[in-house]
Amino acid sequence: MFSMGHAMNTAHEKDHHHGIPGAIALNLGITLMQVIGGILSNSLALLSDALHNLGDSLSLVMAWFAGKVGRRAADRRLTFGYGRAEVIAALLNTLLLTGITVFLFTEAIHRFSTPEAVRSDLVIVFALAGLVANVGGMLLLRKGSHASINVRAAYVHLLGDALSSLAVIAGGIVMHFTEIPWIDPLLTLVIGAYILYQAYPILKESIGILMLSAPSHQIVDEVVQALKRLPEIRDVHHVHIWRLDDHAIHLEAHLDLAEDLQVSQTAGLYDEARRLMKEYFDIHHVTLQMEYDFCESKEVIHQTTYKP
Repeated sequence: MFSMGHAMNTAHEKDHHHGIPGAIALNLGITLMQVIGGILSNSLALLSDALHNLGDSLSLVMAWFAGKVGRRAADRRLTFGYGRAEVIAALLNTLLLTGITVFLFTEAIHRFSTPEAVRSDLVIVFALAGLVANVGGMLLLRKGSHASINVRAAYVHLLGDALSSLAVIAGGIVMHFTEIPWIDPLLTLVIGAYILYQAYPILKESIGILMLSAPSHQIVDEVVQALKRLPEIRDVHHVHIWRLDDHAIHLEAHLDLAEDLQVSQTAGLYDEARRLMKEYFDIHHVTLQMEYDFCESKEVIHQTTYKP
């Protein structure tokens, strides 16, 4: 049996971006409220929560726009279509989130050396409002986050903010009863570390897709072995497997035939090879070059050098 380990779920919502406008409205409202609360309470943790919410609003706008662009049909300029707009948006979103988090790290470290008094009662009230808004936004995006890396990046933004609001509430309660000044910057560091932990897989995946990476390093060998089990195929080489976006996998390969067949005789072989790729590897776009002892190089991965 061929491996099923790389099959990917391609069934997704017809429009997985429908919850984004509502999430944008929630985030803009809570951002304004938390900025006011952060200034009034002198809380860096609450301001960091507000800044993350502002970043989320920008990322949600980007995700919504990229979703609209990504559904445009292919044309003569972009023959593969516009689907990678969503991958680019996911990359930009995670980079934005990382930049904001690094900035807050520096502010938190500064607060450790120069602690300031914080009004814990205001921190609790405004952080609680932020938690409610972020959870509402997550509920709006939950379905779409399973179908699109773009929406998933936006969802992670909201998840990070919901957890940060929860941490700020807990910190506000601790500060109210203990009056320990370094609780506020400590919360900022913990929140930032968790958000970076959540953002890293999306950053890695989006870069991998843009770099034309295969879904995993094993899939090339497994595809070659699956094709070579067909009796008409003697060798498989010049293999290229890449993800067009977070759903579609493409395959190109040269098939060295066991005997010299006419083009019309290879139609059945081509159909069978495509069936195998779709059934066992979820590869729907397959381009195969049939040949008989033609290529000098028989390397599975052939490094092509382009000279001007």
